[in-house]
Amino acid sequence: MKFKKPRDPNTKVPNFKIRDLDADEHRRCFVGSGECENPAVEAQDDGEGKEIYVCAEHVAEMLALGKLIAEMTPNQLRQFDNAIANATHERTT
Repeated sequence: MKFKKPRDPNTKVPNFKIRDLDADEHRRCFVGSGECENPAVEAQDDGEGKEIYVCAEHVAEMLALGKLIAEMTPNQLRQFDNAIANATHERTT
């Protein structure tokens, strides 16, 4: 999935940020399923009330993804959800 300029500049950017991380909280960035080894700077809501940790480099990317999701139609959301479920299932089998 490519991150492009938003189609609608009036779409509100969702706020997933829960809190900034303290300097003594040593968490790795969540983006890339562990591929990113940068230290996280903030905790964001994963959509299910749990925290995921994001580094400074990936904060803008996560906001772009949130904006993209906010602009999706219900059908596109279902397709996106199915794609994630299929990818998750393929990794675990």
